This record gives sequence, C-alpha cells and structure tokens, in this order.
Amino acid sequence: LWTPFRNQDGHPLVNLAFVYRNGPNLDLKGDFLAGGTRLAGAATNIELPDIYTWAIAAWPIRNAQHEWKVEVDLDYADWSGFKDLNLQLSNGAAIQNPRNYGDAWVLMVGTEFKALSPSALPHWDVAFRTGYVRSESPIPNQTFEPAVPDSDFNAVSAGVGFLCHAPGKFLGILPCDIFGAKAIGMDLAYQALLYDERNVQNNQQPLLNGKWDTTLHVGALSLRMNF
Repeated sequence: LWTPFRNQDGHPLVNLAFVYRNGPNLDLKGDFLAGGTRLAGAATNIELPDIYTWAIAAWPIRNAQHEWKVEVDLDYADWSGFKDLNLQLSNGAAIQNPRNYGDAWVLMVGTEFKALSPSALPHWDVAFRTGYVRSESPIPNQTFEPAVPDSDFNAVSAGVGFLCHAPGKFLGILPCDIFGAKAIGMDLAYQALLYDERNVQNNQQPLLNGKWDTTLHVGALSLRMNF
C-alpha cells in the first residue's frame, strides 16, 4: 500500500495497492458412496488460483463534514492450473473429471459518499454506496455444469450505512457506547448479478448443451459494534 497524497489532517487522499494471494492446493479425502453404501475411500486434489489485485482509491472530498471515496480494483485469477477434479479410489480405480479452467479478470468499481454528524443526525455518520462489477468466467463450455452455472456477468449494487457514536443512541434506545463500544453500525445492501446468456456447445455431457441464463438478487443487513 502506498499513499502519495494526504490532507492537512493526515488522512489519505490517494491510495495505491497491489496484493498477491497464493492459491493453496487442497488435499481432500472421504468416502465414495452409491445409494448410501460405502464402496471405497476417495481422495482428490484441488488447486486454487493465484490471485493478483491492483487497486486505486481516491477521495475527491475529505473534510470534517463529508467524505467521498472512489475505488477501482482489478483482479486476475490464474485458474489455468485447475485441470481436473479426478477421484482416486482406494480400490485402485479412478474417476476422471476434467475441468480445464482458464484465466479470469474481474473489474470492480465502487463509490461511497459519507456525511459525518449531519445536523439532522448528530453523533451519526451516514454513508451512501454504489458499485459495479464485471467478471469473466474461467469455466469452458466443455466442462460447464449446472452445479456451477457460471458465465461472464455484470453486477450492480447499492447500499446505505449508519454509524452511531456516543453520546448518541442506537434506534433511540441503546447508548452507542454500550459495553465499552466506540460505535454501533447498521448497513443495508442490495446487489443484482446479471449473468450473460451462455450458449453451451460441445459439452462432455451432451445433455447440457443449450442456452443457460442466470440472474441472482442478493440482499444483506448487518449490525456491528466497533471497539
């Protein structure tokens, strides 16, 4: 993380960051069942991707009354090492399950505008948030499956957050420094994930060939205490 610019209070105005996350190899063991009956022990290995992230965050406005933050993140996930999910059975047999994933890029853009202790809500910070994601799918047509009906997608989100500081009261009842907390917060969010229609051809399971369309709607409510 590098912060080339700060305001007069020492708070960042621009942050630049790079993060590398090494993808672990997971060795999994269990039982191979058929109709509820154990036929053999089973083992497999999953190679998760290395992920590279570049990010920039800027505050066009950052003072005692308001903060406006804009952030852009770019992720690159190296899924090329995930070639298969073969099962090795204890009786010497093997079940082939090719994956042959590719690489994938994810672009994320978000912004937050925060009012600090506005006159209508003293001792509260109120934040308005929105964001956009464009994500590529690493799954090729040949190994697409309904268990992971992935495709490239766009996602849009919006949310609002409230953070209460002492001597304010949360919902007009609880002191915001209860149990020694520095603040109590509540956040609401909604996201729509709009997957591109996918025309699957030449799948290893011919019955899966055809058009697949997925849309997800996600809502979230969180409560938190800062200490």
